[in-house]
Amino acid sequence: MTAAFLGPYRDAIGSRYDELVGADGGPRPGWETLALDSWDAEAFRAARSQAHRLLEDDGVTYNPLPATWTGGGPGGRGHTEWRLDPLPTVLTHDEWTGLERGASQRARLLEAVLADLYGPRRLLTSRLVPPELLWQLEAYLRPAWGLPAGRPRLVLAATDVGRAADGSWRVISDRAQAPSGLGYAMENRRVVARLLPDAYQSAELHRLTAYFGVVRDALTELAAPGIEGPRVVVLTPGRHSETAFDQAYIASLLGFPLVTGADLEMADGRIWTRELDGRRPVDVVLRRVDDVWCDPLELRPDSELGVPGFLEACRRGSVVSANGFGAGLVESPAFAPLLPALCEALLDESLLLPSADAWWGGTPQGLDHLVTHLDRLVIRPVNPGAERGIYGPGLSRADRETWRARLEAHPERFVGQEVLPLSTTPTVAGFGLGARPLTLRLFGVAHRSSYTMLPGALGRIVPDSFDAATGRRERVPLSKDVWVLKAPEDGGGFAGPAEHIVAVPTGVPMVPHALENLYWMGRYTERAEGTTRHLLALRRLATELPVWYADPGRAAVDVLAAALTHATTTYPGLLGQPSLSDATIDAELRDLLVDETRAGSVAQALAGLAGATGAVRDQLSSDVFTVLGGLERALTQLAEAPRVRGPHILDAGGQVLSSTLALAGITVENMVHDVGWHLLDIGRGIERATQLTTLVKWTMGAAQPLWIERHLVTSVLSAAESVLTHRRRFAGTQGVDTMLDLLLLDEGNPRSVAYQLSRVRRDLARLPGGPRVEQLTARLDDLGSLLASHTGPQLATPTPAEGDVEHFHLARREALVEMCESMERGLAGLSDAMAATWFWHPVAPRPLGPGVRQRAAEVAS
Repeated sequence: MTAAFLGPYRDAIGSRYDELVGADGGPRPGWETLALDSWDAEAFRAARSQAHRLLEDDGVTYNPLPATWTGGGPGGRGHTEWRLDPLPTVLTHDEWTGLERGASQRARLLEAVLADLYGPRRLLTSRLVPPELLWQLEAYLRPAWGLPAGRPRLVLAATDVGRAADGSWRVISDRAQAPSGLGYAMENRRVVARLLPDAYQSAELHRLTAYFGVVRDALTELAAPGIEGPRVVVLTPGRHSETAFDQAYIASLLGFPLVTGADLEMADGRIWTRELDGRRPVDVVLRRVDDVWCDPLELRPDSELGVPGFLEACRRGSVVSANGFGAGLVESPAFAPLLPALCEALLDESLLLPSADAWWGGTPQGLDHLVTHLDRLVIRPVNPGAERGIYGPGLSRADRETWRARLEAHPERFVGQEVLPLSTTPTVAGFGLGARPLTLRLFGVAHRSSYTMLPGALGRIVPDSFDAATGRRERVPLSKDVWVLKAPEDGGGFAGPAEHIVAVPTGVPMVPHALENLYWMGRYTERAEGTTRHLLALRRLATELPVWYADPGRAAVDVLAAALTHATTTYPGLLGQPSLSDATIDAELRDLLVDETRAGSVAQALAGLAGATGAVRDQLSSDVFTVLGGLERALTQLAEAPRVRGPHILDAGGQVLSSTLALAGITVENMVHDVGWHLLDIGRGIERATQLTTLVKWTMGAAQPLWIERHLVTSVLSAAESVLTHRRRFAGTQGVDTMLDLLLLDEGNPRSVAYQLSRVRRDLARLPGGPRVEQLTARLDDLGSLLASHTGPQLATPTPAEGDVEHFHLARREALVEMCESMERGLAGLSDAMAATWFWHPVAPRPLGPGVRQRAAEVAS
């Protein structure tokens, strides 16, 4: 890199340590691989745009919690895209070696602290950990005392680090309860490797893929001795979790099933997965649910995220939790000033990777430092999440006085920590390079007798307005890939241990959470497709019969528009507006495509589809998310268009159809046809049958003049993707009778209601369940009988009317509507019965009131 190129960037750095520019003003080793001086403004812009697109295609989301959220349960509900700077940060082998040794030692130290404080508690008697500090820490779980020894409590460890003024690394915080980000780090690497293929291939850097084999082996080895093919599951709070993508992606990378608390139960002294054909034992649970939410029996009683009896199963040794209960204790910043002495006492070593200087307010010296240097410290609560800390340098004079009084009133509740200046790293800013503050999250896993570190990190850019150590979180952080260069003599790089435990394949568990989401994935896909076909048929009919043409058949547009509103229940929609204008139609169709706040819209169906697919990411091809990413871009363009007209609606609707058809093809060709697939297919069948009967009811339920009915028949056939089939089947004849015969009764037509009933029956026959499946099949038989009792030609008995107007008998119309409504009720009942059979929703536990306790005591006596 030339001096001319680095000149403007050096000016932006100031006096901070920079990851790119060395003390001599030239680039540091390793960065030449990126050849940044060959990038022009367009290359920077294109890289940033392509990074955004690749993340979108992969369905990478981050679901930030509301600012007021302090608990560990479900937080915000709106998924937001993950952000990645396209330029990696480069660390040399020597730089990384020091970080790796320090982070590994720190994880060993924290594990030793946990082993003592949940065991002999010698650190209390020696006052290396002040008892008055420990007893006020909410993360110190009394129920975790007495858990079996011999297995690490800190299985997965994460450490957030940043640079001090001299360029040395300091720890900002430790993540020990349910560390997140490992999946994001891997995804960042995948995206950057695609963005910079030449640099990635030529750089001598450590790859990340092998690390997940080490994690897999480490988790498998936690199981009790003698178990052949231990079963490991990943416990998630669900798809509304802040890091739901990270959890699902990790489960996919490790090959372990993703489950919720509702999918597990404690019985006979151990944890089991609830499955269609019974239950299966679980040996290891990789937890992504915080401690207090994991067991409503012994911890937080109102939790719906955990498993009653989870702790008891851990005590019995029948299941192992990773991380162990109570591991979140060492996340408290109050341990930061204690760790140097603890390292000497427990490991007989000097602490290699210290925290940023910190002082606990619970000692006179600590309080004095906090009060005196408040304007130079980050004040953090000893109980993270219980209250919020503050960034001292950003306080006004009045706020400083308020905080001094608060510290003096409750000094034991706070820790003051040095504000790190942090190093800067190049990021794409505008059409060039900007220098932004950087922190790294390092990851380690307990394997054999030590901790194996990921040969990379999750880099995060700190917002300019505040420092990372404040604990304040940017709503959607800008992340970085971190490249660790190999030593010149290291030809192979990181490959993990030579020995591997091979788990016995057990298949994908048929747990309620996965089955329910696959079922709704099928329904939402079909709902989006069916609604889109209906609105496209309406738009084409409106184009064929423009208002200014004064064609009497134009009234068919009003009928089809009203049917769309009734079918989607997006009231008032297009009801009560005779002679609809194109502008009115286009505005409504645009909203149906892009406004997910409207129940029944295509956008809402697609939002539900995204949620369902995200919840079972571990079971789906990455192609699914590529399709959804392209679809989201198309609808975003429609939403942002200043003026939407017919062609825009047709283009966007075509994108939706292409995407839903692609999803159907992917699920047929790429998914194993197991129980989950059959439930997905059942969802499609039930939804398609529902859509068809609703469409027929609202378009054919009332008699219309012949010239209107002909347009409606064509449009309904178009909405049901059956125009060509009808033309071939009935040799050009086009009437209500033949249309009804094809769409309702023809079992050979894959778009008919009869075909869907047969489809669902075939899928049900492949599901375990015995009597339950027989009951559902009986419901299907009732629906089939209802359909068979109605024949199309009987409905189509014409009676002469004025001129060439043709009407059906009123009684026949009433029979058609009655049949459709009965079919709708029957399909809804079938869906509800399936949910009651296979989808289990726990009721939140409630504390026993005095009256209940008294009655329980009376019964017991």
